[in-house]
Amino acid sequence: MNILILDTGREWGGGTNSLLELLKRIDRDKFRFQVLFYHNYARGKGSDIKTAIEDLGIEFLLLPQKKQSPGVKILKETARALFFFSRELKKQAVFFIDRRTRIMNNAKRITAILKERKSELLYMNNQPSSNLEGIIASKMSGVPAIQHSRIETELNPFEVKAANQGLSKIICVSQGVMDTLVERGVESAKCVVAYNGISSETVTRRSPDEIKSEWGIPEGDLLIGTVGSLIRRKRIRDLIEAIGMIE
Repeated sequence: MNILILDTGREWGGGTNSLLELLKRIDRDKFRFQVLFYHNYARGKGSDIKTAIEDLGIEFLLLPQKKQSPGVKILKETARALFFFSRELKKQAVFFIDRRTRIMNNAKRITAILKERKSELLYMNNQPSSNLEGIIASKMSGVPAIQHSRIETELNPFEVKAANQGLSKIICVSQGVMDTLVERGVESAKCVVAYNGISSETVTRRSPDEIKSEWGIPEGDLLIGTVGSLIRRKRIRDLIEAIGMIE
């Protein structure tokens, strides 16, 4: 099966790591991949996603994003001014302009790539609203699409309708992500939960004793680690507060 992977993200995150681990482990005799990224984003100072993908022997395609034209900027600012009294109407107006310009333009470009590459499946690595052009391209090209949804997100009615009509399946990284999508109106039958996880056989680079010694943690104290970016939606603060309640 010939699969095109679409990633519209701007930075290296957990979804990037999960994608790379999938590509390392999946049966490459059964599945052939090309990946399509909007941005060749960096990992620190020593690497970038293009290098990481090509090191796996997979073709990397870049879809450069065009700058927003002055006319579109004026339209958006006009919409914001007209609907200053309603945040929801303002969002809808700006989305309508963005959909008719940037999103549809990208959808047509992705459709051309799907046809040129004779893709049999489109796999998208972000979430329905940021991969909307991929969902539209799937419908335009007739190539079935799967969405790997990694965060809880707001969806407007158009995005919900597109997900229900255009996606064969939505892989959710947690029950919370699935519940949020269903609450927004996505059909539960389309959703399946596949948890992100860390292999129990993973060997840490540093031993707990070494870390305790460095930070002056008493030998008998319990050391708890977690993985995730230090951003609000990762809820690291909740974890710290919960641990503090344990006696």
